[in-house]
Amino acid sequence: MKKLNWNRIAPQRVGSMGQDNLWAKVSLSDSMTSETLDYQHLEAFFSQAEFPSSSEAATSFSGDKKQQEMSPAPVVTLLDTKSSLNASIFLKQFKCSLPCLVKTIEDGDTTKLDVDQLRVLLQLLPDRDTMEMLQRFSGATSKLGDAEKFFLLLHELPDYRLCIECMQMRLDFKATVESVQPTIEWLQEAGKEAMSSNLLTGVFALVLSMGNFMNYGGLGGNAAGFQLSSLLKLDDTRANFSRTTTLMHYLLDSIEKKRPELLKLPEQLSSLKKASTVSISQITSQVNSLAKRLERTETLLSTAVKQLQLQMSEFLHNAKVTIDELKENLTKVRILEQNMATYFSESQDTFRLDTTIDLLSKFSQRFEDAYRENIRRREAEERARELRKKREEARTSGKYRGQSAAAAAEEVTCIMDSLMEEIRMGYQLQSNPVRRDSMKKAEMSRLDWSSQRYQSPLLSASNQLHLAKQMSPPRRQPSIQEERLVEEEMQASQGNDADLVKPQLMLDSGSTSNLHFNPEEAAGDPISLGE
Repeated sequence: MKKLNWNRIAPQRVGSMGQDNLWAKVSLSDSMTSETLDYQHLEAFFSQAEFPSSSEAATSFSGDKKQQEMSPAPVVTLLDTKSSLNASIFLKQFKCSLPCLVKTIEDGDTTKLDVDQLRVLLQLLPDRDTMEMLQRFSGATSKLGDAEKFFLLLHELPDYRLCIECMQMRLDFKATVESVQPTIEWLQEAGKEAMSSNLLTGVFALVLSMGNFMNYGGLGGNAAGFQLSSLLKLDDTRANFSRTTTLMHYLLDSIEKKRPELLKLPEQLSSLKKASTVSISQITSQVNSLAKRLERTETLLSTAVKQLQLQMSEFLHNAKVTIDELKENLTKVRILEQNMATYFSESQDTFRLDTTIDLLSKFSQRFEDAYRENIRRREAEERARELRKKREEARTSGKYRGQSAAAAAEEVTCIMDSLMEEIRMGYQLQSNPVRRDSMKKAEMSRLDWSSQRYQSPLLSASNQLHLAKQMSPPRRQPSIQEERLVEEEMQASQGNDADLVKPQLMLDSGSTSNLHFNPEEAAGDPISLGE
C-alpha cells in the first residue's frame, strides 16, 4: 500500500490526555468506521505495484542467448517524503559511510563537521514519536533508505542530541571569542589614543578660539569648551564668497600656515577607524549569550554519560576562564568610558565610548579630506594665474599678430578674449597703409562705375555723383566693436596722417549706431570722378 504522509500521535500521548479529547472519542467509533469504509476498494485504488522476486529472461541482440537479471530490491521508506529527501541530501555531502559518520559524532571530532553542518543536522533530527516508529520496524534494515538507516544508527549512541549540541557549542564558542576579543582591544586602544593625543588638544584649542571669535557677544560666546558633537558642524558653516569653502577648510588652511605639525593628527589617531564599527552593547550581548549557553551545557552534562562528560571537561574549564577574561575586559572598557566622559567634560549618563570613537573617526577623516581639498584648490588657482599671465604676455608682445582665427582660438579659450582678438586683428589690417590704399582705390572704382552708368548730358556733374551714390549697392553696417575701433583710429590719426580716410558717424532716425561713409567730406585731396 502507498503511505499517507502525516504526523503521527502515539497512543501513549492520547491515553495520558484522558477520555475528554478528540482521539479518545474516535477510538470508540471504530465499529462505525469499519462499516463505512470498503477496504477492498481502498486497496485496489492505492496499492503499490509488486516487484517481481524471480529473475526475468532477457533476450540478447542476436536472440539466441538469454541472461538472468535480478530486479533491484525495493526500498522501504518510513519517513515522510520531505524529511527523507532533506536527510538524504545532507548525507550525500559526506564521503564516509554512515557508521563512520556516527563514530565522528561519538568522538566529538569537530574537524570533519563544521558549525553549519551541525546546525542543519540538529534541525533534521526526528522527534521522539518518529524515532519510536523507526524502532518498531521489524524488517531487515538493509531494505531501509539511507535516512532511516542513519537515524537508527544514531539512536544507538547514548545522548546523541547532546553530543551534537556540544560539538556545535565548541565551534560557536571559538568563533565568537575570536571575533569579540580583538574588538574589545580596539576600543581600549582607540580610547587611550584619544586621551593621550597632544595634537588633538591643539586642534581643539584652535576650534575653541574660532568659535569664541565668531560667537562673540552672543549666547555661544566666551565658552570654556564645546561638546564633541560640535566637531561635525564645522563642515556646515560655509564662507560668504564660496559655498564650497567651509570653516573646516579655513581651519586646515590656518594650521598649514601656522601649525603644520598638527597636520599629523590622522596618523596619531590611526586606530579610530577600525574601532569605529564596534558596538559595546552588541559585544556585551554576545558575551552574556555565551555564558548562558555554557551554563546550560554544563547542566545537561551533569546527567549525561561518563564518556561525554570526560570529553567536555577540559573545554568547560577553558571556556569558563575565557568568559571571565572577556567580562573583565568589558569592565575595563566601562571604566575607560567613564574616564573619557570626565576627560572631555561630557555627561556620564549620555556619554558612550563607541559613539564617541565613531565621531572622532569621522572628524579625523574630514580633517584629512579638507586638507587635500585645500591643496587641490591652490593648484587650480595657480594654474589659472599662469594662464592669465600667459595671455597677458601674449597681448603685450603681439603674439597673435598675423595669425589665423583658428590658431588664435587654440590659445584663447575665453569667448570674450576670442572676440577681442578678432577685432584686434581687423584693426591691424585697417592700420596697414597698403590695405588703406587698396580700400580707397576700391571705393573710387565703385563710385566711378556708378557715375558712368548713370551719366546723362542733361545732368550736371554734381547731380550725376549724387544719383550714383543713391543707386549704388548698400554697404554692410559695421558692428559696435568696429565703431569703437574706428573712433580709436580717428583719435590716434588726428594731425599725423593726411592720407587717412576719416569716417563719419551719421545718426539716422531709426538707429543711433549706423555707420555711413561720405567721400565728399573726407579729409585730404578731393577725389575726381569720371575725369
